[in-house]
Amino acid sequence: MKNYNECLIDQEVLPLVRFFNKTGLTTSMSCQGHNKTNMSMLWIEFDRSVTSEDIIKFQRDHTNQYGGFCCNGRFVMRILANTTGVEYSYQYMAATIEAAKEDLERWEKNSKDTP
Repeated sequence: MKNYNECLIDQEVLPLVRFFNKTGLTTSMSCQGHNKTNMSMLWIEFDRSVTSEDIIKFQRDHTNQYGGFCCNGRFVMRILANTTGVEYSYQYMAATIEAAKEDLERWEKNSKDTP
């Protein structure tokens, strides 16, 4: 069951948000990027409950025929400091919408969860 309002999500990132939530990487925020600006990256932030072990499991569940995990984008830890503290979150980031779409196609094809 989804716990987010799809109407509030950028349309280009929505398929990835759906996929991550379906595969257990619960999302909390996202942006499809604003190409040709300094804010061009597509990013999806995962819920604080998502751990590095969850991301490792996701990658192992989506390996190719050679046993490797391929990704145009990157799974990263974001560190955001301000005057009151530091926040840490895992994110998936891609340079372009096209790169992210290619990742999604590959992961859907290589999903170990698909019958």
